[in-house]
Amino acid sequence: MRASAVVASYGRGPSLCRTLAGLLDQSFPDFEVIVVDQTPEHDAETERFLAAQAGRLRLQREARVSLPHARNVGLELATGEVVLFVDDDTVPDSRDLIAHHVTCYGDPEVGGVAGRVVEPLPPNAPIGIAKVNIFGRTVTNFVGDSLADVDTAKGANMSFRREAIRAVGGFDPRFCGTSVLEETDACYRLRAAGWRIVYQPQASVHHRMERGGCREAGSLDGSYWLFRNSALFYRMNKPRSGVPLFLTFFVLRGVLHVVRAGGGVRDYVRLLRGLREGWRAAREERPR
Repeated sequence: MRASAVVASYGRGPSLCRTLAGLLDQSFPDFEVIVVDQTPEHDAETERFLAAQAGRLRLQREARVSLPHARNVGLELATGEVVLFVDDDTVPDSRDLIAHHVTCYGDPEVGGVAGRVVEPLPPNAPIGIAKVNIFGRTVTNFVGDSLADVDTAKGANMSFRREAIRAVGGFDPRFCGTSVLEETDACYRLRAAGWRIVYQPQASVHHRMERGGCREAGSLDGSYWLFRNSALFYRMNKPRSGVPLFLTFFVLRGVLHVVRAGGGVRDYVRLLRGLREGWRAAREERPR
């Protein structure tokens, strides 16, 4: 079974080089590395690294800045039966990262694998839980040591059976801005098509969470995209019976976000507007 490792990158030159060095050193016998680079211009050292590794990876330059779009480009370019996605600020914990992902696909019911993600943010759920709850809050634990069936993966370290993820439409570019929940939306569609997603703790990376990428510098900017994309996700993937709970939770959550950021009424109104815009986005035609 052949594997493709896809890295979508934007504005993280030195970090991208560390990620690629870890991928190119993998022990798995049959894999390719694809970089979908949305960075307008890298520093000289990064350009030298990419040029030196040109024979060992495929570099696709994209002017459009969109994480879901970049993942879809990588998915189209991939020739492997298994497609691994890692963020450009991750470092594999071992030379067997790809091998641990691929092994899971010996089970014909498995369509996706969630890898272990070691990062500064602590988990907000018990071991074995990775889902969006009835309130629309994402609750996950990707640091446990046991195999488990989960509802979603974390975009920093996840893989899919190529034909399965293509069949459900790949990643949705309507999840824009910070692109939060774009991978969760893809996982929910995959599970709705009858595939299992399993958590494999041996497939582990360190997520450095460096500045850059699609993260917003301001905390309330990030909150806006969280609210917008959460509404989009909820309308597309959760039962309508839960909408009152979702709205109540996010109306109250908005107050907390604004208070913590030292914002004001305009900031709160913007978050509520984000909910409305995300809800409406679900009715719009999906961009290519």
